[in-house]
Amino acid sequence: MIKLEGIYQSSTKQFWGQIYVLGKGVHKPDADVPETFLWQIEGESAIKVNEKNYELLQNQTMLIPAGERYLLQADHKSRILSVVMNPV
Repeated sequence: MIKLEGIYQSSTKQFWGQIYVLGKGVHKPDADVPETFLWQIEGESAIKVNEKNYELLQNQTMLIPAGERYLLQADHKSRILSVVMNPV
């Protein structure tokens, strides 16, 4: 599923957050997304956070505070764990 669609979502109503596994392609969250934790498991990605460019390499992490806009461009080998942490 990740190879075809570039995303896999796993969440239930029991949890206060959402867990995604992101694959190749461009990923842009909704405007109202709260704090987000990214872990580059495989491959590399280019990420733009509030007009600043970063490179996310294998096994690196990034915490994006609530209210920060970002755009993630993942290469064809990428697997990124994205955890969106909704405040209670």
